[in-house]
Amino acid sequence: MPVQVSCVQCNRTFPVRPGGASSRRYCSIPCRNEAYRCRLSPAERLRRGITRVDENGCHIFGNNRFYGHITTPDGKRIQMHRLSYELAYGPIPAGMVVMHRCDNPPCVNPEHLILGTYLANTRDMLRKGRTRAPIGKMTDDKVRELRAAYVAGVSARELADHYGINRSNVHMILRRAIYGHVPPNTSDEDQRIQTISYSRQGRRKG
Repeated sequence: MPVQVSCVQCNRTFPVRPGGASSRRYCSIPCRNEAYRCRLSPAERLRRGITRVDENGCHIFGNNRFYGHITTPDGKRIQMHRLSYELAYGPIPAGMVVMHRCDNPPCVNPEHLILGTYLANTRDMLRKGRTRAPIGKMTDDKVRELRAAYVAGVSARELADHYGINRSNVHMILRRAIYGHVPPNTSDEDQRIQTISYSRQGRRKG
């Protein structure tokens, strides 16, 4: 008769044959794989996650065309191109972002990565016509990026054009009328957004 044991990864109980109770630790292959990933450091997961090197020398992390990321056991989300930069060159200064010389989001080759401001990064994306996202497909990362770019000096009109949404949606995101669950990039970001908005409204009236 099967006995019930607890998965050491998800804590869910599952049946095993009496003779296998001492050897079965995971309820499923995904739980086993996740436990294995959690034992690896972020740097090792970066190294193992590179699936290929393309003709331009880009080190491609994962199997899609977007920014690679991992989630640590404590729930922290790490973008792999930022991790690659930090491992190669040291901490990223406050207010700076990691940009791709190669214009290839999944690339984690540190030789292709440079520092830039939110403003420079957004201007670069606008110039290249990248990443237009309907309001329903704005991700948490894009919302944080939009707010940081506004604080850095990008106008609501430019942000609306860049993300493919209208200006009222931009202002609703800035006021937290929508996507209010996304935490601010800095403790004073909401106050700075409000101050900048009042200042720009005053210039338009003048």
